[in-house]
Amino acid sequence: MKYKTLKFVIDDSGAVTVDWVVLTGAIVGLSSATMFSVGGGANTLADNIATELASTSLTFGTDNESSGDWLERPEVFDQYQALYAPHQDDEFWVEKLYTSISELSDEALQQAYNDYYANATGGEDVLQYVDTLMVTESVFIDRGITIPEGNEYAFYLAEALIEADPSIVGGSSGEEEEM
Repeated sequence: MKYKTLKFVIDDSGAVTVDWVVLTGAIVGLSSATMFSVGGGANTLADNIATELASTSLTFGTDNESSGDWLERPEVFDQYQALYAPHQDDEFWVEKLYTSISELSDEALQQAYNDYYANATGGEDVLQYVDTLMVTESVFIDRGITIPEGNEYAFYLAEALIEADPSIVGGSSGEEEEM
């Protein structure tokens, strides 16, 4: 019996298995402790991010201007001056255009936007269509419709036109037409 006991004490086969079991148990225990201590903070952070993203609206115009419902955010149009001369003489042009455009179905709105964009980027009466496109984009944003990829916002089209010819702001454009 003494011999069998001594042989058992000296034999180290199977000791590696015990080491791996102990190490694996320690890793699982440390992982569980870490997950428990960090999990609450991670959930709070994720909830805060979700809340912030849900309350964020698209930005548009200069870095400080935001879009959303333009009729409730007149600062966007206060800094944007009408380019089309008849609009320059009518302080309610935004509301009138917005009301008529917002009555369109989504499909008709998309078609109107495509037509306005084509004219604003190279058709006739560019100034009129840039103004109209700007209001159309506000209806898009209010309905949650995205501006087609690759299209510039009307605000940037207007900035380029004004940069090319500053005299168009203030009623001195040569593109007036009778309505």
